[in-house]
Amino acid sequence: GLYRYTPAGDLSDLDNGVLEIASIDIIDNKSTISWLPVSDPSAKDKPLREQNEKAAKFSGGEGIVTQNGMTWFTTKSDNRVWQYEAKTQELSIVYDATTSNNPILTGVDNINITPSGDLFVAEDSGDMQIVVLRPSLSATQFEAVPLLHVVGHEKSEVCGPAFDPQFNRLYFSSQRGSEGVNENGCIFEISRE
Repeated sequence: GLYRYTPAGDLSDLDNGVLEIASIDIIDNKSTISWLPVSDPSAKDKPLREQNEKAAKFSGGEGIVTQNGMTWFTTKSDNRVWQYEAKTQELSIVYDATTSNNPILTGVDNINITPSGDLFVAEDSGDMQIVVLRPSLSATQFEAVPLLHVVGHEKSEVCGPAFDPQFNRLYFSSQRGSEGVNENGCIFEISRE
């Protein structure tokens, strides 16, 4: 499911608020989100995703990032990157490996964004790449461009793309390193001069 939490007061107190789950409605051939209440946020009696039968189900949710009222999230099981616009409540798929003209991104996982709106998506399996999804002429279509390929780490996954505050350095990890063992994970840094 896709959830949103609205605190009752300011962000210093997250103990009270409203948890909701997304439902997808089709209006004028567009997918829009409506928010449904989650009656038992602690999931004492029933898992969150089973509390409302109208809730949208996504296939293997992974990374999520927001910027300027937009949210992007990945679903690994179907190799998709989704875009949600809070103002219009519209939901769209900006990358789908099965329909892409350049299906180089598979095993979509963690995601991050640059100030210019380029999405950096790390692969869990796939080709051990970070692929950049760049906005094209349409706000709902993104061009897939490979940024880097980690060689010799086939038993691992690329994860955690993050930037320094000035966006001069990119950090990412090989979760299990070249040996494929959790204790051998390593962090990489790419910097620009």
